[in-house]
Amino acid sequence: MSPPQPTDLGHLEMDILHILWSAREPMSVRAVQEALGEQRTLAYTTVMTVLSRLTQRGLLTRSKQGRGFVYQASVAHEEVAQSFLSKMLQSVFRGGPSALVSHLLAGQDVDDEELEAMARMLEEARRRRGQED
Repeated sequence: MSPPQPTDLGHLEMDILHILWSAREPMSVRAVQEALGEQRTLAYTTVMTVLSRLTQRGLLTRSKQGRGFVYQASVAHEEVAQSFLSKMLQSVFRGGPSALVSHLLAGQDVDDEELEAMARMLEEARRRRGQED
């Protein structure tokens, strides 16, 4: 199942996904609530509801552990990030990656190290494209 469009994911849902991606192991509702507590205070039932909703949408899996459930991300961060970027490229930048990069560079203080990393990424993309032709 492909992930839902990123515009369908709220901030809390994304925060929970980030926690589960970072954990790399299944987490209980209480553990997720505690991890979120560093950012915001939420009721146990609120966290449980969001975890259940993400499970129903296919973004998480859950399994029985003791008297409760533990949750784990069922989609990779890269998959959600790619979906988000594709949607943003189409809706905001009309499909042009160069416009996205232009706005990114204009709005951020990018040091030489970051620029070199981007140059390496562009060169790698050129190499991959050359291998496909």
